[in-house]
Order: sequence, then C-alpha cells, then structure tokens
Amino acid sequence: MSNVLAQELIEAGVHFGHRASRWNPKMRPYIHGRKNLIHIIDVRETAEWDQGHLPGAVHVPRGFLESRVAGTAPDHDQEILVSCASGQRSLLAAKTLADMGFTNVSSLAGGFARWKQNNHPVEVPRILTAADLHGRDAAFATALAYGALRRRALLDAVIDACSSRPLDQIDPPTLDVLRLGAQQLLFLGIPPHAAVGETVQLARAVVGEGTSRFVNAVLRQVGQRDLDDWIDEVAPSPDADPVGYLALAQSHPRWIVSALHEALTAWQGHESWAATEALLSADNENAAVTLVARPGRSTVAELLERPGTEPGRWSPLAVRLQGGHPGEIDEVRTGAAGVQDEGSQLVALAFARAHLVGSDARWLDLAAGPGGKAALLAGLGHERGAALLASD
Repeated sequence: MSNVLAQELIEAGVHFGHRASRWNPKMRPYIHGRKNLIHIIDVRETAEWDQGHLPGAVHVPRGFLESRVAGTAPDHDQEILVSCASGQRSLLAAKTLADMGFTNVSSLAGGFARWKQNNHPVEVPRILTAADLHGRDAAFATALAYGALRRRALLDAVIDACSSRPLDQIDPPTLDVLRLGAQQLLFLGIPPHAAVGETVQLARAVVGEGTSRFVNAVLRQVGQRDLDDWIDEVAPSPDADPVGYLALAQSHPRWIVSALHEALTAWQGHESWAATEALLSADNENAAVTLVARPGRSTVAELLERPGTEPGRWSPLAVRLQGGHPGEIDEVRTGAAGVQDEGSQLVALAFARAHLVGSDARWLDLAAGPGGKAALLAGLGHERGAALLASD
C-alpha cells in the first residue's frame, strides 16, 4: 500500500486499537517516507466485497476470521487494518484479533461506506470479465480456482510427495500453478495429457521455461495415480488417526474435523466417522445458486416458471438455479428476489416465527451487513404489519 493511501486512511478516520476513536501518532511514519507495511483485512461478505474494497485489501469474511487469519497475517506484530461496511463489524473483528494476540490492530472508522463517500480509491474485482471469460469457460475457471483452494491441504501433500524439492522451497507462483494442475488431474476429470499440457503452458507464462520443466515432471507423477491411491499414500491411517486422515483427505483443519465430529456424535447419539467424512465431503461441494422469493414482491411459483429452476430443499421460499447467471433474472435485477442460500433464509424465517410477548410492530436488525436477510425480514414483517429497521 502506498504512502498516499496511508494518508487517505488517516483522512478517512482510522482507529488504532479496537477501542480507539481518533488518529494515533504511530501512523506518522507511514506518511513520512517509511515503507508502508499495513495489512488490510476486509471482513465483509462476498457480495459486499465484489462491489469494491480498499486497494490491496485481503478478503476474510467475519465468520471465518479466527480460522483463516493465520494464513493471511502470520505476524502477530504486523500493523493490521480491519474494514467492513460501516465500521461496526470491523471493531468487533479488531477486538477478536486483539484477543488472539495481534498487537497492532486498527479499525477503519465509518467503514467502506465512508471511504467510498469521500472519493478515496476503490478496487473492484472483475477477474472473469477482464479475462473475457463467460458461460462454461467462466464456470470452469471458477471451479478450478475455488476447488484448488478447498483441496489445498491434500493437493499440497500430493505435490510434496512428487517433488524433488520440499514444499516450502517451491516459490509461491510455481506452487499455485502446480495446485491448479493437480486439481485438474485429481478432481476435475481432465485427461492427463490435456491437464499437464495446459498447466505447463501456464507455467511458461508465469514462471518461465526452466521452471515449467519442473512443473511438467511433478504433474506427470501426480497423474500416475488416481485420487483414492494418493489418499492412501499421503494420509495417515484412518484407524490409527481418524482425525488426521479426514483432515488431509477432506482438506479441513484438524480442529474443525474434531469439532464437527463431536457435534455430529452428540446429535446422532452415536459415533460415526463415516458420517463425519460424509459431512466434510459435502462441505467441499460447490454451493448451489439459490434464489429467495421476497414476500410481497415475488413468489416461488413465479420463479419456478423459468427454465432450469427447481424448488429448494429446506426453505419454502427457495428456488435453485441449475445454471445461468442470476443477475440476468428480472426479479433479481429489480430486487423482487435475491441470491441467498437456504441457511440464511432459514435464519430469517426462524426469527420471524419466534414467540413474542407484547407488540410485534417494530423489528431491529443490528448486523444487517449487505442486507440479504434484512430484505427477507422486511418482506415477512410487512405481511404482518411490522416495520424493520436495518443497521450495520
């Protein structure tokens, strides 16, 4: 981040420390020539991030902060600036980071809304559009990138087993190329000659001819075995270390595997590692694109008139899309319907159906975020004569 941007951070109202309310003099070196080392973490949801963010920011949604921050900010003494929509979630996130031992945490006062309102620079993710990828090509690129991220632990273990160099001695761009190639070979069903050939071409463009030969050699070894064989090769024994086995085979941190297993055991009333594996496997699947019919503005029946749609599984207001871009649907463009997973819909429905004592005329959402659940609550409340106030 440039010194100019650091000055703009101060003008926008940076908080230092999760309880601070005005500029701290420790910012001064950053606007007087010293190299800027501030690490910006944006804790908003994906839909908000896609609308724009501070230049150089890293996206870590608030719900994943504790589990992912170590990967993006391993140095606990590094200057960290947390941003959100209005400055409320970022204050809570900054306190969380301080409680985790991070010593130099700041929150952006007024959040991205004030930052943008004051005409400070904004970056907008447009990777697929800039690459002129559409339809099936865009879908493949998305599946490849997100799949490589989801399966990173297993991909890295396989690459390590096939590499002549330790994993920590492979430069990051080369390792990223190898992950993309291994993802195609092990998870996407791409024929080995095509996956290796295309990935080697990518390596030539990204890291040069010499390194591309290393990439070729590693991926050819990866392609000699199928996924099950590689899991047997690199994962611990499921009998001796079931947590370690699932952590690697399903690319989840050990603590998450343990926590989900304990919760599932308590819910089912008996222990089943097979059930835990099925749950982790489901967590690795691509999320379905789901619409919500907002009460008073659209109905499920109207949305189901579109080709390639089907009713949701859990929410009575949900409609699943089998393909296509939701932004091209008239109801989505006008706000009569929205893109919202069924879990979020159920949270709003559960709130609306909660037993109340007294008047049911005013509802308050104190963490409205991008407004998806708030929009649904507003429709549900309107049907009952209640007004919703959404705040973030």
